[in-house]
Amino acid sequence: MSQWYLKPKIIILWVVVFVVVVGITWFGVTVFLFSQQIKSGTFDYSALSTDKQSKIAGITDSVSKASRNTQLVVTLDDPSVGPRNSPVTVVEFGDFECPFCQAFYPTMKSLMARYQNRVFFQYRDLPLTSIHDYAQKAAEAAECVHEQGNDFFWRYHDILYENQQDLTDEALKKYARQTGIDMIPFIDCFESGTYTEEVTTDRNDALSFGATGTPTLFINGVRVTGVISESKLIQVIDQLLEQAEDNVY
Repeated sequence: MSQWYLKPKIIILWVVVFVVVVGITWFGVTVFLFSQQIKSGTFDYSALSTDKQSKIAGITDSVSKASRNTQLVVTLDDPSVGPRNSPVTVVEFGDFECPFCQAFYPTMKSLMARYQNRVFFQYRDLPLTSIHDYAQKAAEAAECVHEQGNDFFWRYHDILYENQQDLTDEALKKYARQTGIDMIPFIDCFESGTYTEEVTTDRNDALSFGATGTPTLFINGVRVTGVISESKLIQVIDQLLEQAEDNVY
């Protein structure tokens, strides 16, 4: 009688089962290690970084230069979502013309919806003008929209990323009209360059914090670069929230 467990189909089945078990075990161990490191304060969020970002010309990476001070990264005037007194802050430096930012935008939108009452999210400008011709004016236009309300900004933010292929001045005005804002003050703000200096300040801050391109996140002041998976960010945010709750009791 042949040994049934040595048949090719059975061997393949065993291999599949083995791979699945190893995968589940690896995932479980990874989550556990994330949890333990975050709770002990030894986890370096920068380890989440990827190279999926638009790079700033002439800038090399410098981990030692990266800010770890949340108060320096968060501002009072940039658009935000969530409570400012949250134990978790996520600040994104983005570029509306950056394809990696566009790829990452659905993840940030999903996270903001998931944690809107528990985590503080903020968006700051880092237009890469050396490679993106329309990024600076798009950032200025978004600031002009934000002047009329935080909700208007986020609506405009979404429209820009969803229409990244056309960020000409006329298109920026058309998108602003779609948000429902008062167009007269917007056009005056946009055409006069009211927020040119503000956008430049954001860019200079990003460079001083160690940003090397877009998107760049700062999670509780720790720099994380590139397009990061939503599942990994959820793991980190959940553990930071849990750690904060444990510290209360």
